[in-house]
Amino acid sequence: MSGFSEASMRERLAKLRPQQDSINTLSLWLMHHHKHMDDIVQIWLKEVRKETNSSQIVNLLYVANDVIQNSRKKNPEIMGKFYTVLEPAFRHAAKISGPELDKAMIKTLNVWRDRQIYSEEQLTALDAVVKRRKSSGNSATIHHAHVHAPHIPELFPPAPPPPLEYDSESVSTNVTEVLESLRKLDYPPSADAEVRHKIASYSEMIATPQSLDTIRNSAEAKKLLAEIDEAEPLVKEYCQRLADEMLERRNLQKLFDDMIVNVRATVDLHERMLKEVRRKEERARNDLAEASMGILEKIAEVEREIARTQKNKATEYHLGLLKAKLAKYRQQLLEPAGGKGASKGDGFDVMKSGDARVAMVGFPSVGKSTLLSNMTSTHSEVAGYEFTTLTCIPGVINYQGANIQLLDLPGIIEGASQGKGNID
Repeated sequence: MSGFSEASMRERLAKLRPQQDSINTLSLWLMHHHKHMDDIVQIWLKEVRKETNSSQIVNLLYVANDVIQNSRKKNPEIMGKFYTVLEPAFRHAAKISGPELDKAMIKTLNVWRDRQIYSEEQLTALDAVVKRRKSSGNSATIHHAHVHAPHIPELFPPAPPPPLEYDSESVSTNVTEVLESLRKLDYPPSADAEVRHKIASYSEMIATPQSLDTIRNSAEAKKLLAEIDEAEPLVKEYCQRLADEMLERRNLQKLFDDMIVNVRATVDLHERMLKEVRRKEERARNDLAEASMGILEKIAEVEREIARTQKNKATEYHLGLLKAKLAKYRQQLLEPAGGKGASKGDGFDVMKSGDARVAMVGFPSVGKSTLLSNMTSTHSEVAGYEFTTLTCIPGVINYQGANIQLLDLPGIIEGASQGKGNID
């Protein structure tokens, strides 16, 4: 990695973006230069104090959170050094208006409290700074419990929550970034056998300070110095390449995590679409089947369903629906299709034949079907109950050289299935 200086750190802070990879990269660079942490925290505080943009202060707060949490095990002293500048930084942040900044401070304190980053006494002091912000007119409310606030990026998040909605643009960008990162790692420095072999060919003495004790004269010292001068730029350049590779691999891991989330979102979207298509398909099938049935067939089907259904409290609602549907079909059969007007009903589709038509109309079970069967060669089917036909039955008789079509119309009246209209 490049060397540390105040100018380089200010430049990196100025380029900081509100994206996790940008925050991770800067956090890693700061932890790499942890020997300069005293200077780092002071420079960070100066940058916070001179900022008036609430969004940039949020970014700086996220970087501090990232460094503090990930130095907890290996370099715990960093936590203490950062705490010395947190209170003045929070005081300045509290003066800057912006709900995003207020929520970020609250969220940060909640995270530190939950993970016991700082003691309760230390966090209470920071809480007091934010509470003073509230008393001066800010509507944000401080709670020790969790509050809803923007997610603070972490270097090692436990389990990033999947997005609520599928975002095609995010998926496309993620795939492009993964491919670009993989291209960068096609020939990684860690696999550069030539450089590794060359470094390994140098004497072990150049990397072992204790070897200085074995030098007996100036000639040996000059020889070792020359070898060190030759190896130093090569090793330094290779170490920087390895550090860049490590950063790229960390970035790739983050991209893969995002890809897993995107794949899950895509699968969820496709499953929802499949369920919706199947629901519409089933509805279309039912509508098609119902549309292809005649009124009498629908009545017969509903009556069969009523007969099959056991009568108890659990089926009362279902039977009620069936009876309502049956009444609707019967009403459609008895009334004209246009409603209460004088327009014609649905009627029956019967192919016309002969020279004239005669329709036989009468009550159920008066012998219309028997008369038709005896006068013509036509057999008239009757319904499941014995006193009415299902549909219009045509037959033909010859009378004085004229072919006359006889139509046996069903004797449908209200309550026919219960025996009404039966004159036997």
